[in-house]
Amino acid sequence: MVFDGYGAGASIKDNTHQRRGKNLHPVISFTEETEFSRKKETFLSHDKNKAALITLITAGLIRKGCHVFQSPGDADVDIAKATVERSHHCTTTLIGEDTDLLILLLHYSSTENENTYFRSDTNKQSKECKVYNINLIKEILGADVCTKLMFVHAYSGCDSTSRIFGIGKKAVFHKLLKSDPVMNSCASTFILGNNSSDDISDLGKGLMISLFGGKPDDTLSSLRLVAFSKKVATAKAFVTPERLPPTSPATSFHSQRVYFQTMVWMGMANEMNPIEWGWKMESDELIPVMTDKNAAPDKLLKVI
Repeated sequence: MVFDGYGAGASIKDNTHQRRGKNLHPVISFTEETEFSRKKETFLSHDKNKAALITLITAGLIRKGCHVFQSPGDADVDIAKATVERSHHCTTTLIGEDTDLLILLLHYSSTENENTYFRSDTNKQSKECKVYNINLIKEILGADVCTKLMFVHAYSGCDSTSRIFGIGKKAVFHKLLKSDPVMNSCASTFILGNNSSDDISDLGKGLMISLFGGKPDDTLSSLRLVAFSKKVATAKAFVTPERLPPTSPATSFHSQRVYFQTMVWMGMANEMNPIEWGWKMESDELIPVMTDKNAAPDKLLKVI
């Protein structure tokens, strides 16, 4: 049994926890004999309540002879590795709802092992669940694509990185399947260790330009200008900034976080500091750095 390490300190998922309203409800003190009278979702929305419940369950499982491991941080990698280890001996199914687990299983699994499956939680409306044959998918896609999928997943948005407005995972994945040269260069580098933040930023910006239909000699600034001009000429209402390609600084920080997350999934981030890869520390939590530039030139801001 593998548990997340809730309460183990600052996490690159802190911002996601805030967005989902976690840690806004009170911390509850309880024992095995405590009668539960609250909503489960409310109780589990606070990491300290989760940590205390895990401690309680762990003690009970150990008394029953179960082997329990609590990850020092995010347990997704440990869960995937435990599933693959089990598949050495028998057919194994991992049940979950996190896309991270599916991506990690595809990377860490071996087609030589017994069949491994990923089963999603039952849909509340359709009462159905999806089952993925990991061995078959990996055999079709190939090991190289399955490893690069971690980069694709992180770049297009996961719990620790931002989603690109107007660009879905399908569009990014198709570039990988079509062997797009910009995507291949980027993905191949992002799965290797010891890259500099400047190299990662440059590659990430190149891919963003490609995703928004730009040419190799374009910049994100020029793409934003062209997109803004076209939208203003045809729009009947205010043109919202999120409909433009992201700025160069925003893409740089996004790319750095993507690289850090990919290295974490690959077990190559032990010597890396998230503060140096797109995060900052605020109130003992890791918060993503969105940009290091003002929203407009200083002269214009003074006029406003």
